[in-house]
Amino acid sequence: MNRTPSPRPSPVGRERVPDLSAAARRAKAKERVRGDVVHRRVLAGRHRTEPTTFNMKALITSLSVLSAALAVPSHAADKTLIDYFLPMSIRGPLVSNVWGAPGVFPRDPQNGLEDVTMTQWCYWDGQIIKRPEGRFHLFASRWDQARGHRGWWGSLAVHAVSDHVVGPYLDTGLCWPDNQGGKGHNVTALVLPDGRYAVVVNGWSDRKAYHITSPDGIGNWTFRGLAYDPTRDFLRYTDGTVNHWDKIERPGVLIENGHVTHFTFAVLDVPKEQEKGNDTHGSKIIVVPFDGAALDRDLQDAAKAGQPAAAATPRP
Repeated sequence: MNRTPSPRPSPVGRERVPDLSAAARRAKAKERVRGDVVHRRVLAGRHRTEPTTFNMKALITSLSVLSAALAVPSHAADKTLIDYFLPMSIRGPLVSNVWGAPGVFPRDPQNGLEDVTMTQWCYWDGQIIKRPEGRFHLFASRWDQARGHRGWWGSLAVHAVSDHVVGPYLDTGLCWPDNQGGKGHNVTALVLPDGRYAVVVNGWSDRKAYHITSPDGIGNWTFRGLAYDPTRDFLRYTDGTVNHWDKIERPGVLIENGHVTHFTFAVLDVPKEQEKGNDTHGSKIIVVPFDGAALDRDLQDAAKAGQPAAAATPRP
């Protein structure tokens, strides 16, 4: 007497899997992924899937975090200040027959303020102010290039002008020639509410810089990540050419319509101790476009979403 074999009982807690074709079983297996939960992360605008196994409690926790994160585009949450720098427009031809180490070639000598011949001055600092008539005024410091980078001990505060925000800037001379011979270093500038100019001068690790914010400038400082790093490819021109300056210091910003539109940096092509003077090395000021409107929008979105800070410095 023939008997039809009884179906094997399904494991406890699992539904019985019906008899399927080989292709269907493979498709079903891929769909189930052995009960794993597949999540999708977005990093720098690219999607990546990874299988992750966790229990129900962990799943609930993850979903609660995800619901908060969905209020901000994940690509924006992954960005730091360095990601908002824009390509530099090319004011003159990119050349290699000027002073500088190999890492800064080819470059645009018409960007910012420099002594193209490197026979007179090394420039440092740099703060741009746009006047109502449309011209751009750059405040900086300079010293005799023959003294090498250590010549900054005798640096003088200078004023330069340009019809274009990126440059070239023309050095018009000392800010205060009748006071201590124009002495000044770490020069910056701002426009006071009544329209007067104020210039702040002070005297003098890590080659990287970081971005922190505070709602009032006093406490509740939030660490936002990397601001700039000379080893990264963020100093680039519109044609894709990248410059790597050894030192990038003294950041300044130009604000228009409530947002940062450009950064200025004092840059040096070699380590400071290697800049001896009367050589093919030196320092200058560069101007780099910046998408401050996008940065402000992303920071505001993050604040509305209540995203936790990466780190915070305690109030002193």
